[in-house]
Amino acid sequence: MLFQAFKSTRIAAAGLLFVLTLAGCHTAGVAGSPNPFGPSPSPGTPVVYIAQSGSPGSVTAYDPEGNLQTVGGAWTKLANPRAIAYDGGNGLLYVANLTGNTVTAYDTTGNQQVLTGNFAGANVPSGIAYDSSNGWLYVVNQGSNNVTAYDESGDLQRLSGSWSGLSNPIGIAFDPSNGLLYVTSGAPNYNVGAYDQDGNRQTLSGSWSGLSFPTGIAYVSKNGWLYVANSNNTTVTAYDQNGNQQQLSGSFVGLNGPYGITYNPGAALIYVTNIKGGTPTAYDTNGNKIVLSGAWSGIGGTPYGITVVPPPSASHRSKKR
Repeated sequence: MLFQAFKSTRIAAAGLLFVLTLAGCHTAGVAGSPNPFGPSPSPGTPVVYIAQSGSPGSVTAYDPEGNLQTVGGAWTKLANPRAIAYDGGNGLLYVANLTGNTVTAYDTTGNQQVLTGNFAGANVPSGIAYDSSNGWLYVVNQGSNNVTAYDESGDLQRLSGSWSGLSNPIGIAFDPSNGLLYVTSGAPNYNVGAYDQDGNRQTLSGSWSGLSFPTGIAYVSKNGWLYVANSNNTTVTAYDQNGNQQQLSGSFVGLNGPYGITYNPGAALIYVTNIKGGTPTAYDTNGNKIVLSGAWSGIGGTPYGITVVPPPSASHRSKKR
């Protein structure tokens, strides 16, 4: 990939943020006493959460500019976390733990939640997505080449489909505009499959051209496209719902081992984790790099999964059961 030096236009993100109130967040410290772990999240801003690999691994929180935030919880029971998703129905974060074969749930301050279910069937889970239309969580299992569905308590749901065509599946995204789930497959297929909520594969007109070991995938509400992180050729490619590649004016410069990807609708920013570079990078929806004020400090392991907690008005919706 040809990298070109260019001048990025700085987005005034603060003026575009939705309002968010985090229940249970710590208040700011005493004036004049700096917090070495970063301030607590400010009311009125979304929060970016990053899952980092390791034993046990960690989750860190940031404001939309990449400044470390203190959330207070200990994120217990992590086991090499690889993906993270926010459930807008109950306000919890769910983390897929690759080596632990588990999914653990936390409030937005990092306190683990005890669930009645145990996410039976999770097998080397590498991806997770929340389906806002039925309130379920879909987990990608590399170990069994499939996807399993759960309610918010972690109870396995029986589906009619078989998630056919998967090969070393990694990432998953839910498209609320058409109700489909999109799953990336690594070697040897290097493709993206679209499925209904029961796991039945859908036939699309596009060919998902330009993929090169796709990992993370994210739905972007601004244009209705799907953005895919490609680890082999260090790119992010964009597609419509049918898998037709879209041409962008930017080239996503600054990537270094892209893996996880998510979208912040409040600032219209795409965030990408870089497993080789160690630092996430931000872009507009055309792929132009945006320079942020924060340094993403506090990342101790390899950053893989990433998600944005949106404002309550956009995330806490009634769920169909």
